[in-house]
Amino acid sequence: MGRRAVLHLLFLAAALSNATACAPPAPPRDLVLVSLDTVRADHLDAYGYARPTAPRLAELARGAWLFRNAYAQDANTGPSHATLFTGLYPPQHGAVDNNVRLPAGPTTLAEVLRTDGWATGAFVSGWPLRAMASALDRGFEVYDDELDDKRRRGPQTTERALAWWRASAPRRRFLFLHLYDAHGPYEPGARLARQFKSERRGPIVERLPSYQRTRYPFGKRRERRGEQEYVDAYDASIRELDERLAELLAEVDLRRAAVVVLADHGESLTERFWKFDHGGQAFEEEIRVPLVLAAPGLGARIVDDIVELVDVLPTLLPLLGVPTPPALQPAGHDLVAVVRRGAARPRHAFSSARALSPRHADRGYRLDRERRIHALRGERLKLIVYPGASEDYQELYDLAEDAGERRPLPAGAHPAEAARLARILQRYAATPALPAERHEPSAEDAANLRALGYLD
Repeated sequence: MGRRAVLHLLFLAAALSNATACAPPAPPRDLVLVSLDTVRADHLDAYGYARPTAPRLAELARGAWLFRNAYAQDANTGPSHATLFTGLYPPQHGAVDNNVRLPAGPTTLAEVLRTDGWATGAFVSGWPLRAMASALDRGFEVYDDELDDKRRRGPQTTERALAWWRASAPRRRFLFLHLYDAHGPYEPGARLARQFKSERRGPIVERLPSYQRTRYPFGKRRERRGEQEYVDAYDASIRELDERLAELLAEVDLRRAAVVVLADHGESLTERFWKFDHGGQAFEEEIRVPLVLAAPGLGARIVDDIVELVDVLPTLLPLLGVPTPPALQPAGHDLVAVVRRGAARPRHAFSSARALSPRHADRGYRLDRERRIHALRGERLKLIVYPGASEDYQELYDLAEDAGERRPLPAGAHPAEAARLARILQRYAATPALPAERHEPSAEDAANLRALGYLD
């Protein structure tokens, strides 16, 4: 073979090698979606928290996309997960509260993947996601919601999820795992309770939701405890979730799977008049949530854009190589396209919460509990509208100067931007909701819901 022929072959080999290297990776074979109920972003070490509450999640995030400003569309479990599975805002999908079933209209992520031939399995740990109360079982071949009374501990749920994962290996798999251990009452195991125990107790908690009163690890049921003791127990409970995540990921081939870890909402700890609770406020600690996306070929990136849980579904389908059916018209956006290709996405986030007057007794608000609190977080300003019994209340915050939302701006501040946020928020709130079916709980179910803080 002549020198020219050898050089030609070498050139072809190099070109083929470059083409192979530049070819996009194959879509992930599997999808794992983990929901860490009641976990606020700023209590995770991946988000800068000083305590090692979630080292396995932090390890995953180092090779993934970590979204620093991700927002839940509701501070309650049911509507937040309905948004996650439909790619629609609560006023659009109609499941606007816990115990309100998802109407028949919206198509869910599980339905799309099951139609595409995937094995679909969900394993949930908390009462609001039971099929009878949420109708979120649509599209799942297996929807395991057999709870121990009001909830199921993480080890039991994870064990069942892993058994299904192994049995479904021949097919493409979508696993949804919902872990509930960080939801009050905080009851970490003795080992982690000792690990996260502080030397100080903090101020005695004067007002505490009844469902937060627990025998373990605080001893007598009615004994008053310090704020730091509750924070310690909350952090230890998050660590329990992280251990379940580590157990799960040990059996997932991350070279072939997309993994999404997020929370449905956060938790108010010591910041507010009404402490150690969620669902009735729209402050940052309750609606800013972790969101980590890992997938083959995606790489590592920290994303500062404002994003929402409504974006998860329209992000996953293209990533998985699954066509979006015509009937599915998500309101969210493909975050890979937004970040990599500069696709448009609004620079704000919508959230809602239950209107419960006792949560705002320090402000003297008298709220109409038949309507929802609505909030819009912009790039700097945030508007919260509370539905009043006679007139609505508004609070405007400058998050650049007051990240803790302690000092509402005076009336008339930032008039142009405040008016713009109000117009956008009104459009969200005015969206005609689909007719929804409220699940009427039995006396036993009502008692369980009340014990978890879902009924007053």
